[in-house]
Amino acid sequence: MKPAVMSKLFFVSVIIIIPFISLAQTGAAAKEEFTKTAGAEIYNGKIHTEYLPAVSGVAYYLSREWQAGSVMYHEIYYPSVWLKYDLVQKELIIQHLNGTTPIILFTPRLQYFSISGKKFIRVNEKNDSSGLPPGIYEEGEKGRMSLYINRSKSLVEEVTPSGIEREFLESDGYYMVKDHIGFKIGKQKDIWKIVKGNKASIKHNLKRKGLNFRQDPESTLAEIASYYNETNK
Repeated sequence: MKPAVMSKLFFVSVIIIIPFISLAQTGAAAKEEFTKTAGAEIYNGKIHTEYLPAVSGVAYYLSREWQAGSVMYHEIYYPSVWLKYDLVQKELIIQHLNGTTPIILFTPRLQYFSISGKKFIRVNEKNDSSGLPPGIYEEGEKGRMSLYINRSKSLVEEVTPSGIEREFLESDGYYMVKDHIGFKIGKQKDIWKIVKGNKASIKHNLKRKGLNFRQDPESTLAEIASYYNETNK
């Protein structure tokens, strides 16, 4: 389906404040774990409204189901929580200790999180030593040259003879960071400005591994960063 018109999303948000002491019945182990970190704050916030099931695709990172993860939120680390990452609104959602309520975390207090084994960092104007524009990024390869991915999805709609079709479409932004300077990669030629003297050997390595930026940009950039770091220790 080709996207036609960008649909505006409207949500009704409700603030939920559930006293932490009232959650004793959720289980002694969970209560003890989060009491140690004074974690009541993370469970107070707006309730996330699920997207209409009529829309094709998934608005979240990897799955619409809850995923195991961890969060550094307002200087407090939560090592074991259930999360969803909404790629349309760029919001992290946590499952309340009551086991049902989805709570939207306040993004300015979010520092980093891991979901299904993948780490995401939030970059703002105050910690711009990363060389990246403000936003939330998945960490790819790390080293002298690092890969970061700005995951994003949009809700688009198209008028068809049978009615309006709605679909979530993914649009990822790729960034390479070298010497604390970030470079947005939109085309393969953008890479050669960064690697300079390693261009010939990197091209040979990509050809040997059958990787092409147009066909698979993420794997190609990950391999370039990995190869560069290995050959420039």
